[in-house]
Amino acid sequence: MASQFFLPHGLLNLKGCGPKEKIFERLFQLLEPMAHLLLLFCGPGRLSSPAERIASSIYSESPSPSNFRDSSGPNLKWTEKFRWVNIGFERGIFKQYSIKQCLFNALRGFTLKEILRHAREVIQIEAEAVQGLLDRLDENFARAVQLLLACEGRAVVTGIGKSGLVGRKMVATLTSTGTPAAFLHPVEGLHGDLGMVTAKDVILAISNSGETSEILHLLPSLQKIGVKIIGLTGSLDSTLARSSHIVIDVGVEREACPLGLAPTSSTTATLVIGDALAVALMRQRKFGEKDFALFHPGGSLGERLSFRIKDVMRPAADFPSLTSDKTVGEFLSVINRCGADFALVLQANGGLAGMVTDRDLRRGEIGSPDFLNRPVKKIMDPHPATTEEEVSAAEAMKTMVEKNLIALPVLDKKKNLKGVVTLRDLLNLRDRGEAAK
Repeated sequence: MASQFFLPHGLLNLKGCGPKEKIFERLFQLLEPMAHLLLLFCGPGRLSSPAERIASSIYSESPSPSNFRDSSGPNLKWTEKFRWVNIGFERGIFKQYSIKQCLFNALRGFTLKEILRHAREVIQIEAEAVQGLLDRLDENFARAVQLLLACEGRAVVTGIGKSGLVGRKMVATLTSTGTPAAFLHPVEGLHGDLGMVTAKDVILAISNSGETSEILHLLPSLQKIGVKIIGLTGSLDSTLARSSHIVIDVGVEREACPLGLAPTSSTTATLVIGDALAVALMRQRKFGEKDFALFHPGGSLGERLSFRIKDVMRPAADFPSLTSDKTVGEFLSVINRCGADFALVLQANGGLAGMVTDRDLRRGEIGSPDFLNRPVKKIMDPHPATTEEEVSAAEAMKTMVEKNLIALPVLDKKKNLKGVVTLRDLLNLRDRGEAAK
């Protein structure tokens, strides 16, 4: 039986393998999804009752906007697209939506796939750009780190446009990790801000082309000041490269921008080199956790770094404990009564003999008939990971995460048990600190 559709140019009969059907099938292949959108503009159509019964059998209930969208993706046959669009008009599905929304729904499957494909292309191109830096990293990078380490002044970063934004981020990372740094806008530098630069400073000049006019106009004055220049550029034969004491190659094969114009891969590569410089300097300076806390006193990060274990630990008496001669059954009774995941195993004098957790229990021979009657010392950890009172909360959390622990016994310098800190305590550190205030 023919399926009939009312289109602007009159009634079109689509038969099994007729030439018109082949034309429309080819139209969907070439102009997908524009042929689908054409029907949305054509106004209400009417399906023959056999076709409507076939379409209705797909869903037990009347079509809804959501299942229409699910049923109109690019994988459906073109005949089913006709069928669902016409049912949509006939049953008033589109009355709830504007034409713009209907068009969006029709294009949704096609558009989402295109968006994701383009996004993956960008990520792939930029990942390749970063990977390419590894092959070009040479002694110039090491020399730049040594120059910055020996600098008696500041690292002064300059760049304009996207390079300037990358430079500002570079300054923020350097200053927070122990390297004094400042940003010099090249245009402002030409109008007086060059006065912030001294011969004791080191300039990091960023220009992908190496021919940025604003940067080049600064060079004669910088040379007169006698400041050392590290050039970050993608063109090793550029004016900036020739004028720099050290050149770091941040070039990329191509930008992720489809026009090849907007700085994308190049700014990512420069940003990565900036992070590499900051971290290399951080390691050479042996910049530690206490130093980091000094520069980050605010926010949850600052709180976590400034707190010592002695500030957040709880007394050992707050946690379930038992002696090593107790049985596994007694251990289960203790932790169930307290709602805990572990118990401390104590010596007669109150010292720490070990620790047993529900994880140790699962590692034991639970199916054994005498399992519950076994001494707890058979399944406990006699040498559990511990921490000390003066250790930072951040370091304790790192230990617990790396070793997959839920609690750490806290010992003093004489190895006496002073308390316990749990992972939950550390995760809730910010709230605990605010409550204490």
